[in-house]
Amino acid sequence: MIAEGVSVQSLTESESLEIAAQYQARSEQQEVTGAGLAPQLARTLGWQTWPNAPQPSEYFLLSVGARDALLLQIVADEFNSACTGVAQSRLHFLFNPAMTWAIEPLARLADELRALLKATVTQMTALRLLGHAPVALRLFQMAGFRLILGNAWMYRRPEQAVPAYDLPASVELEFRDLRHRPLEAAQSAEALAMADDSVFPDRFSRDLRFDVPTVRRRFRAIAENALSGAIADYAVLAWDRSQLQALIFFGMGRHANGDGYPIAGKWLTALVSPARYQRGVSFSLVAEAMRVLPEGKAYWEAACALDHFASLRVAQKLGFRIGAIAYDLHGWRDEF
Repeated sequence: MIAEGVSVQSLTESESLEIAAQYQARSEQQEVTGAGLAPQLARTLGWQTWPNAPQPSEYFLLSVGARDALLLQIVADEFNSACTGVAQSRLHFLFNPAMTWAIEPLARLADELRALLKATVTQMTALRLLGHAPVALRLFQMAGFRLILGNAWMYRRPEQAVPAYDLPASVELEFRDLRHRPLEAAQSAEALAMADDSVFPDRFSRDLRFDVPTVRRRFRAIAENALSGAIADYAVLAWDRSQLQALIFFGMGRHANGDGYPIAGKWLTALVSPARYQRGVSFSLVAEAMRVLPEGKAYWEAACALDHFASLRVAQKLGFRIGAIAYDLHGWRDEF
């Protein structure tokens, strides 16, 4: 048997979108288990931490012989590049659902993908796999990507009752619309000091090539963008005798099913002062957000690192259920 060659074709955005629509029309769309949420690729990978950032993109089609096989979008990651000093991009991908895969063509695709990424100016490329995707996992690991972190993507349905909560007598909660009332300078400084002390398991803190100061600098920038109202819509703050003890922030989105319920919980993040930590406060902050959300009932989403057991327990007590597992992979140009 003569092995078929692999070719790489550069596409325009419109050409890429046309092929993506064909792939998605032919493939079976798997909904998040039990949630009625069908995440699309651009939505699940497109959450932004840098407000109004341009996203230069390149599009490629990899073919095996005469058959198109793999559609790629490489998106410049402006925010993380600026925060870490490492030029980064995100890789979005779609496989041709009509292809039948075997190891030999995957190996040749991996070689071409490695050469393509090695020729870019990007120092690190990140991608995300939803669920168990054996073909994708095999291909990207063969190309030189390394598994960094697994996250549980969790959901909570609108009809669920808001969980009850008890607070210490000295603690008061404040719900704040960050779009209209971002934190004042002194409050923001106190919150950002908590962000500096927070341990937040994510794909940067788990990648050994990023040092601790870089990881903390990036997380602080996310908190600054959120608390200024640039990427988050709301916050709930816990005050203990006029001192900020903890807070959460999160954003809103529209539900793709068009059933009238919005999505809450985008960028749902808790900041807690280790020195003033009290058990149950994080639970109370999220429950309060559900209780007083101006939009009313909503689908709630949250993401927790699989090894962050405290966050997983809090989410489950709040009524969240795991809908999907997402795996983050990094590929470094000097390792391709």
